Amino acid sequence: VQADGMFQGEIIFNLADFPLIVGVRLTMVDAFGLESNTIDAAPAAPEQVLALGEECNFAGVFEACMEADACALANEDDEAPVCSVATAPTVTEGMLYLNAEEGLVGIVITGQDPENNAAAVSILPKDAEGNDLSLIEAGGAAAAGFTFISNADGTYTGWTAVAYRSLCFPAAQAAFDACVAAGGDEEACVDEANAGLDECAVDTAASVASADVAGIDATNKTGEFFTIDMVNPTPVVETGDNCDDIAAIAICPGEDICFGRAAPGVHLTCGPAQIECFDDTPTTDIDTAAAGPWVLEGTNSELENYVGTGSCGGGGPQAVFAFAPPAAGTYTATTSGITGDTLMFVRTNCQLPGEEYELGCNDDIEMGNLASSVEFNVEADQTVYIVVDTFVGNGQSFPGDFTLTVSAR
Repeated sequence: VQADGMFQGEIIFNLADFPLIVGVRLTMVDAFGLESNTIDAAPAAPEQVLALGEECNFAGVFEACMEADACALANEDDEAPVCSVATAPTVTEGMLYLNAEEGLVGIVITGQDPENNAAAVSILPKDAEGNDLSLIEAGGAAAAGFTFISNADGTYTGWTAVAYRSLCFPAAQAAFDACVAAGGDEEACVDEANAGLDECAVDTAASVASADVAGIDATNKTGEFFTIDMVNPTPVVETGDNCDDIAAIAICPGEDICFGRAAPGVHLTCGPAQIECFDDTPTTDIDTAAAGPWVLEGTNSELENYVGTGSCGGGGPQAVFAFAPPAAGTYTATTSGITGDTLMFVRTNCQLPGEEYELGCNDDIEMGNLASSVEFNVEADQTVYIVVDTFVGNGQSFPGDFTLTVSAR
């Protein structure tokens, strides 16, 4: 704020990973690059304590809610957070599952949370003798966000999974470095290090016999720890049953895959790989009865993210096109005349990510050209899905209008 030769500014830095801060040295710089004198300031706790219902900032650095409260959005549609009642979630029951082949530990917990905003779990696995098997190098409990969460009527159920690959990585890196230093072939050293990494992750996960877990809500309130045991290996379930997409808690049978629309309170389920888009995914059919090239005017403004991301990024608002050419061959899809920043990928199965379903992905045609172009092979009358997504950076997407051209090579 600047007026009458005076200014006041606020800035927030995240210093969570820094050593203890005992002072800050400040110098102001104006639009002409001119610097002010330098002053030293001592850190201080927020002076103002806010009452319930008062507007606050999430960082809590200029003012803070009372200790028992938290800064949160009272409703999903609210733009500004307010000081709200916050109660740490409790855990009342839970189960651990081991996918021994993949080295994954699945976690399912149920508990109570009056504000219906449980979001994560703090977990400290233990072996059969009660020794800690921490997931982090520093030791102690680690936080893991729920991959599935249902919050309703003061009760929550959350699913998540953990693995030991990151903890095992330093030893694998050391093995690789030693192998290369001894004159080993670099590719062979990579294979050897990866084998050791896999073995370490699988063996450590297999040692987990129980875990201390505590619920964490959206305001970072953490409840008391509750001990759950490894009661089952990860079960193979039936078609139509609930599942998780990394098979830590439920393994789909046969050729089934775990998929579905990711949404709060909605489980993924086991089933055959679906080719078509979900009913609620807006899809434009490209009329291939007429001779190509096929040119369509489109926009991804005012749309949503319907099919996730491509291998090269994306995850913003998307326009989805179904393309079934009359002849087999190589085709190219290109955007032009863009008013945003497109990112495009082509899939055989509309809703399914992964390299087995993706035919190509491109962000920018070239440096400075934010349009996109993907070349792909397709059989005659095979339907593939061209997704005109947007580049996403720092949490911001860049939708806009575009012209989509699909042509045979």
